[in-house]
Amino acid sequence: MATATTKVNKKMTTKAVKAVKSNNNNAEKYHGLDTKTLVGIYRTMYLSRKIDDKEIQLKGQN
Repeated sequence: MATATTKVNKKMTTKAVKAVKSNNNNAEKYHGLDTKTLVGIYRTMYLSRKIDDKEIQLKGQN
């Protein structure tokens, strides 16, 4: 399970960093947040949703 999580984290981090770097000059667009903070926020949102999905799946199994 840890390996799959690591792969997902690496993949989503790469996507988030690319998205932020493409618009890095527009700091106002991101309300002054730097790349590291935005990636952390994205990672938290993504993992939270994945955990919720897994919880729903497990509840369905009863």
